[in-house]
Amino acid sequence: MSSAPDTSLPLASHLLSTPPSSSGTSTISDSGTSKTKNEEMALAARFICAVEKIVEERLSDNHQTEAGDAEAQGKTSHGGRATTLAYRHVEEAWDDKAHKYKIVEATQSGAGSLDQYVFVARDRIDRTTQEKTTFIDIKSAILRDVLREGCRDFRGISLAGDTPSIDLKVVFHLRSFLRCRRDTAVTAQDTLSQSHLRLLVAYVEAAFESTDKQLCALIQRNEITYALLWALFEPNVKVFTTCPGTDAPRCVLYNHYEEREELDGSKFFRLETRFLATNGKFFGESTTRTKIPFFQGAKRIDFLPAYPLHYHQDYDGITQELIENG
Repeated sequence: MSSAPDTSLPLASHLLSTPPSSSGTSTISDSGTSKTKNEEMALAARFICAVEKIVEERLSDNHQTEAGDAEAQGKTSHGGRATTLAYRHVEEAWDDKAHKYKIVEATQSGAGSLDQYVFVARDRIDRTTQEKTTFIDIKSAILRDVLREGCRDFRGISLAGDTPSIDLKVVFHLRSFLRCRRDTAVTAQDTLSQSHLRLLVAYVEAAFESTDKQLCALIQRNEITYALLWALFEPNVKVFTTCPGTDAPRCVLYNHYEEREELDGSKFFRLETRFLATNGKFFGESTTRTKIPFFQGAKRIDFLPAYPLHYHQDYDGITQELIENG
């Protein structure tokens, strides 16, 4: 900060250092000289006050400018997208007045401030069934690009847009991929990527800790529950089922699922799968849907109408049969 030169004292000393008049001057002259000196001293005093006022104003302006700069720097260093190395958990419910789902509890500065987090875990409470579905709203461009790569071949999954959302159950099947990307981010330029991936993986692992324990215990007995069917089918996994009408064994590739209800209200798990087929004229990809009706308790995996091929009791034998049947 530059300061104005202190010119008041030299000026005052110069103006006040007028030598006294000699004793030989007249009384009238002495009176005139004294009056002149008083006027000069008054003028000097006014000039000094003016200079001091200018200096104070300049110092005040400099202080305000520096304070404004500091405030501006503070604003730019906080509140940007994915600048806070943390995630936020919110709940979303149906708003009858707005006719849409809305976040029940937003941050103090408004829902827009959620963008500062790496991701937002959003629990949507279905307005009809009251069941909870968790979505991950991706705020970090790093995580967005990594997840796009991981879901590149997943059917029915779209991560378009700048800040896409993804069902947490889909991320369940991406954990190995995410861990690999996290562990290979070792260079200095990958430090931010690693921290964002570490945060997401830690959240997903904690969210599915109980699910992993249940699933592990069931798989050891070659069983599954209706509630965990979604965890049994990974995207693009080979699925064993049978041809309608002939009951001949066939293998299809899993796309995605949805849970539906029959007219009587009973639930069923509907798989969408794909396979290559021909009608004698055209050859290409075809899709089919398979129902798994709701069931209580645990059920043997190979008793399901469709299940991942690697759970077949005679995996090698059925694989050879499927190859021979084309």
